[in-house]
Amino acid sequence: MSPYKILGVTPLASDAEIRRAYKALAKKYHPDLNPDDPQASARMGEINLAYSQVLAHRKRSGRGTEAAEAPGRPD
Repeated sequence: MSPYKILGVTPLASDAEIRRAYKALAKKYHPDLNPDDPQASARMGEINLAYSQVLAHRKRSGRGTEAAEAPGRPD
């Protein structure tokens, strides 16, 4: 499954949108907040992996900072 799909964002999402999506999922699935859910730890692992993959991909493609997406700056 696509890391973007796991996070619930598109590849065109801004860094801030990706960060918000990650934080929302982390709050929802963090094992400490879901001690009675044995799947929470596995789901959190998928979310962490997806987030790190998205960050690495954006860094490699030059889209890893908000400054790179600032208006007036060429893509």
